[in-house]
Amino acid sequence: MFRWKAQMLCLPEDCLKGLEALVRRGVYASRDEAIKAAIAQLLRKDLPVALDRLRSLRFKH
Repeated sequence: MFRWKAQMLCLPEDCLKGLEALVRRGVYASRDEAIKAAIAQLLRKDLPVALDRLRSLRFKH
């Protein structure tokens, strides 16, 4: 299983209102769950690209 580590997060009020709207509509059980889903989606999308860039930089030197 995953080991969870707490992280404080400051967001603009509009973002918090948007998260609350998603929770009220039942899209997510909590703001925490919505944020975890957003981060997971971001990592699936951007992490492979970032790792490829890092690898290419290592081979140039």
